[in-house]
Amino acid sequence: LDKFNNVQKEEKAINIIDDDNFKSLIVNSDGSSIEQYTNIRQKLISNKKSEISDELNDKVIFKIISNNFLKKLFALDDNTIGWFNVEELYFQELNILSKDWIKNTDTNSRKATHDRIVKLNNELKDIEELLKKYLSSIEFECKNSIEDFFLKNFQNNNVYIVNFNYTDSLNSYNSFTNVNSIHGKLSEEIILGFGNDMSQEYQEMKNTGNDELIKNFKTLKYMRDSRYQKIFTNFVDVHSNYEVMVLGHSLGQTDKTLLSEIIDNEKCSKIHLYKRADFHNKKEEQLFEYNKLVMSLMRNMKDESTLRKKVTNFEHAQSFG
Repeated sequence: LDKFNNVQKEEKAINIIDDDNFKSLIVNSDGSSIEQYTNIRQKLISNKKSEISDELNDKVIFKIISNNFLKKLFALDDNTIGWFNVEELYFQELNILSKDWIKNTDTNSRKATHDRIVKLNNELKDIEELLKKYLSSIEFECKNSIEDFFLKNFQNNNVYIVNFNYTDSLNSYNSFTNVNSIHGKLSEEIILGFGNDMSQEYQEMKNTGNDELIKNFKTLKYMRDSRYQKIFTNFVDVHSNYEVMVLGHSLGQTDKTLLSEIIDNEKCSKIHLYKRADFHNKKEEQLFEYNKLVMSLMRNMKDESTLRKKVTNFEHAQSFG
């Protein structure tokens, strides 16, 4: 707990405590009340760490506030902080440790670095468990606009959905038959890690021979079951031509390997990007969000000439959300 007050400045630590996501995580993860959260907040600010330890014992909430990786996540100077940042930050932290391993070759340094890698992996596992609890606590509400979108665009039986979410919210709108929950569901073990095996940093990690550095890469986790292979055997490989509709995915580097195999494929004839419906009266904001998706695609596709031909332009893009 000593490290909690040293994330950056004391004010920064208080900002983390007051963060709505942090509050929700504490309250929803183990059934704590707002009163309990407020009590813990005051003790953190007052630096009464021993009282917190006595009160919490082994509860989930203690695991939250003692997780250094989670605290770094909430300390990011990013107003759009969310769970999608977890995998990217994990890779950044892992890359730092990988370079330490390569640089410092003496036995003591290697052991110290190895212990830090193991700790980071354990903290990611804790966050995975907390994420499942947090998502399970959310009450989902259908939106008429999304239901109308599905009715308009998904009536064709020849639709295959690769669902990157962990929840079953998609089935609240329709009884889709071809849904592949590639990263698992809340009722089972989910996949949380990094999915870009094309990066130079990943190759360096593999070459170290340290299994702890690559144990949370998605290539390994995809081998647990047949979901990954089914994307190809059930759809990509059996069609000579298909279109891709990107709904709610940031197209970030954490899923680059899989995204590239689907999108940067000669069989993919069209990529549909969508304007954010909640910005329907804010064209500049809509364009900003659209451009972010295009820039992500630029990082996932080898040939930008192909990108320009395949991707729906902003003027003709529909709204979604």
